[in-house]
Amino acid sequence: MINAYDMLTGIQIALLVILFVYACFFQKERWCSVATFITPYVLVLVWSALVVGYFTEFVFLSVLWFLLGFFIGLGLVLYFRSSLPDMEYCPEHLRVKIPRIKEAPLCLSLFTLLATGLQQGVYVCPFIIHSWVFNELLGLIPGFLTGIVWGQMISMLFLAQLKRIKVYNTEISENHGR
Repeated sequence: MINAYDMLTGIQIALLVILFVYACFFQKERWCSVATFITPYVLVLVWSALVVGYFTEFVFLSVLWFLLGFFIGLGLVLYFRSSLPDMEYCPEHLRVKIPRIKEAPLCLSLFTLLATGLQQGVYVCPFIIHSWVFNELLGLIPGFLTGIVWGQMISMLFLAQLKRIKVYNTEISENHGR
């Protein structure tokens, strides 16, 4: 019978391979569908949920700290949104032009180190699961990183929409003035 710990490790390796392919895919500027753009962000959320869900002893506490970390990360990205790369959106074909995302391998490496570090820590010291501090950090750290990643996605999509609206309004005012 397969141990749940081994299943979690296998799922994490599969997610890591898929996210590595996406990190390589986003190393060039290209047009792709919105679903292709959103998929890695959903996989990061699934990965966080698996790690938190498997190792937590106090579920409510971990979920609260996950949400706190998520909103802190989201707020930080929204505050510094001016440093995000510009993205174009074509609503007729539901496609986005994604700029080169240089931080994708770094983000993936950080997330991998986090997940494997938590897993190794629990494997070496299994009694740590019963600690409140561990459960708080187990929710806060993946929540913070997930908030940063999701904040980038949300900001880039909304900024692309706002940019498109501004360009459209500028074109209307230029044509209307003639």
